[in-house]
Amino acid sequence: MSISDRYRRIAELQSIDDVVEAPRRRSVRTELGVRTEYAPPLTVTEIELSEIWQEVLGLDVVGIDDNFFELAGDSLTMTQVLVRLRDRHEAQISIESFFETPTIRGLAAILAAGSAFQENEEHDGDVRSSPGGE
Repeated sequence: MSISDRYRRIAELQSIDDVVEAPRRRSVRTELGVRTEYAPPLTVTEIELSEIWQEVLGLDVVGIDDNFFELAGDSLTMTQVLVRLRDRHEAQISIESFFETPTIRGLAAILAAGSAFQENEEHDGDVRSSPGGE
């Protein structure tokens, strides 16, 4: 068997895996009572949050509009998510914010807003400390 035949066979097997996995993913979402259409993570922050949720909740796939608590998350698993987020990315999300916005899309927006605020503070600090600056 040539190398190109091997790669072709691998691609075929991966396609078969995708076909086999898709119904299982849908059934897990249905069993958990997830009411949203699956929307994949697209940004780096969404992907990182999705990976953390998957680890903590033991799921193969998490959409950015899925509600953490509909995925069988609770206050203990939420705390695990917040700790992992803080440890890996030095990012903070309050418990209150998590309860108010329990989706990856919402939490990613909070992180982006916090990052922009932090950058503005750093920039303001640079202006104030510049020689002769006002």
